[in-house]
Amino acid sequence: MLIPRTASDAVKSKITNPSSNIITEYNENEIVCSPKNSNPDIGIIFYTGAKIEHYAYGYMLANLAENNILCVAEDNLIHIPLFSMQDCENIFERYPNIKNWYFAGHSLGGEVADRQALKYQDRVKGAINLGAHLRQNFSDSSLRLLSIYASNDTFANPNIYYMFENNLPPNKAYYLINGGCHAYFGDFGTMLTDGEPEITPEEQQTSSATQILQFVTNS
Repeated sequence: MLIPRTASDAVKSKITNPSSNIITEYNENEIVCSPKNSNPDIGIIFYTGAKIEHYAYGYMLANLAENNILCVAEDNLIHIPLFSMQDCENIFERYPNIKNWYFAGHSLGGEVADRQALKYQDRVKGAINLGAHLRQNFSDSSLRLLSIYASNDTFANPNIYYMFENNLPPNKAYYLINGGCHAYFGDFGTMLTDGEPEITPEEQQTSSATQILQFVTNS
């Protein structure tokens, strides 16, 4: 039986008890975080890491929503992102005000985000990877790509990033979070054999959100 890595109460509260500036909606297999009093034109469809609750990314999702970004966090009953690769046309249609869509994901979810970005490259601007190796080939696409790594991540070692350099698109960005680890892109505890973190999950997710916001608003 696949037991999901459960989000901490603190990060979950960012979604279940959002600030007055955020609206949280619960649809089938997804959570939507959106700014309350505005009509954003940028949206992110996010895929979790394997066996991780989507609540675990609440610091980042709430931060982005606070900054006028619509966030749709995809999930499924067994928390495996490969099974969350459903047709996204319904999401695009539900939010016609969104002119600039991105796919994003953590770990295995990053690979799913890359696949989805290539599948829908006529509809989206690009992909965002958090602690994920780039296994898809973006070199011939016009998609934008942001790769965020953590210095103490032993699952997606930042040094391996350069092994996939031939897969990178011309429009790319790279950011390294010093002191971060693989697990702290979410907040669900630690992972066996992961590196030792020197910052908190909230600090790592806030740093990720800052880089994502800068990336998507400078398209």
